Amino acid sequence: MGARANNVGAAWETAIRADLKRWRRSRVVDDWQRQSPETRRVGRGGSKTIHVDPEGPVDFAAWSRSGAWAWEAKHCEAVRWPLSKLEPHQARRLTTWHCPALSRYAGIALRYDLEDGSTSSWLLDWGAIGPLWAIWSVGAAGRGDASIHVRDAGEYGVPWGAEAFAARRAP
Repeated sequence: MGARANNVGAAWETAIRADLKRWRRSRVVDDWQRQSPETRRVGRGGSKTIHVDPEGPVDFAAWSRSGAWAWEAKHCEAVRWPLSKLEPHQARRLTTWHCPALSRYAGIALRYDLEDGSTSSWLLDWGAIGPLWAIWSVGAAGRGDASIHVRDAGEYGVPWGAEAFAARRAP
């Protein structure tokens, strides 16, 4: 990934954090956290970095009265987001977490940065895109099925916004 793509990805994660802070203040979400594969603990003897999980957890988690969410933050600078941009360990984490019967929802917070300078941001439901990723991951995806076009994002989720977390059902 190039420096520009890294910067755009970091900007998207910063925007997600700002949204979550605002939504916590307005009580849309009860709380949230940015996940990390390591954590720093300070106590007797000073500071230690603890490696929690070498593969890393999902990027974000949030919870409210209507459920708990875990998601990866992804972006692309084109009209298609390639499924190859989701690592196998990330897909495993999302699959393990996603259980609507227990009010646990997983997904992809995806921002498309389009050539005309506009953006389109979505919370894609893992229940809808997980099967697509699974088919792609074993090499069985047909032509056009290895990515999600911006015009089709609404088939797999909802626009990024507070409403996705306030809903009683999966996004």
